[in-house]
Amino acid sequence: GIERRETIYKETPGDMGNIMQLARLYAVAGNNEKAAEFYELALAEEQAYRSAVWPATQFFLRSGDVARGMKTLADALEKADSPELKPAFLMMTGTVHRVLENLAESDRQFRSAVDLSPSPTTYMGFAEHYAETGRPKEALPWLEKAIEAAEKTPTPQADPAEMRRTR
Repeated sequence: GIERRETIYKETPGDMGNIMQLARLYAVAGNNEKAAEFYELALAEEQAYRSAVWPATQFFLRSGDVARGMKTLADALEKADSPELKPAFLMMTGTVHRVLENLAESDRQFRSAVDLSPSPTTYMGFAEHYAETGRPKEALPWLEKAIEAAEKTPTPQADPAEMRRTR
């Protein structure tokens, strides 16, 4: 529980896995102030922010702090130091805008991800975005692009056969 994790934190304050667990446990317990404190610790750590961005964003949104959730994503986009991260953070931002029912901005974020990194992952993300917003006709061409791109450069994350089953 929290007490055990706090003891671990005192003994090894740099243990990011433990910090993330504390943030999650405090959030579940309803102690949003402590949860936010631990999410901020994880986000401040250069090596941990990548894995902390999405859980922290979700926490801030669920706790009603939309501005802080959006700032978390904006900061992540600014910090993105690899070609894979920026499109991922753009798609996360698009997902948040979709949840907030701001479809025009959501579409723009997913389009930016595809423009920045045309890949099976971003194509599939855009297809799923359209499908989840009730636009199957717009989703289909992106699904086809995802399958085509995955056939050219197959990876474990982009299996063309699995994508075809989605169709």
